[in-house]
Amino acid sequence: MAAIHVEELLILASTSLGAVAKILEIEEISPDAAYWIRKVPARLWATAYFESPRFGHLTANIVEQLNPLISEASGLPTFQMLECIRRQLMTWFNERRESSMQWTSILVPTAERHVAEALERARTYQLYGLPCAHAVAALLSCRQNVHRFTESCFTVANYRKTYSQTILPIPDKTLWKELKEGDPSSGDFSEIIINPPKSLRTPGRLRKKRI
Repeated sequence: MAAIHVEELLILASTSLGAVAKILEIEEISPDAAYWIRKVPARLWATAYFESPRFGHLTANIVEQLNPLISEASGLPTFQMLECIRRQLMTWFNERRESSMQWTSILVPTAERHVAEALERARTYQLYGLPCAHAVAALLSCRQNVHRFTESCFTVANYRKTYSQTILPIPDKTLWKELKEGDPSSGDFSEIIINPPKSLRTPGRLRKKRI
């Protein structure tokens, strides 16, 4: 139960008063959990106290979410692993480019749905970059275009721009330039030796490497 209330605190408490109310709800269920939460700076876990807009994304580790999708690359040698990741990324980029060409709206579909539903949440605009129900009502009463008051990151144009780039493959080893250090004017160069990082094997079964 406490875990459910913590999730609601993260997602729904968009004001400081709302965050306090959620903590009190948690305290009724588990005083220890509420005590633990209060010891952690609110800016690290409460939507109402985030220092900058998070646009509805509450994870601090986007790369961790990619691990299951590129797990097959983790066991490959370095260059093959990078090429596998590059191909997967380019597949995603291409799929998103093609799907976005079918969109006729100004905002991406998820943002359009959010604006259309106009959820009644205080401070939604500041936290998510999308107008809440009250803002939509005010803008419409003033005969303003709601789309002009949404963050540019939600526009279809910027979505297409995000996936417009190409990730080039690593050149063949025969094309690599030998890296040396020294004074170019004097012609005095010495080879740069890069040693592998020092590592200490921990006791127990060897774990599979993760990205």
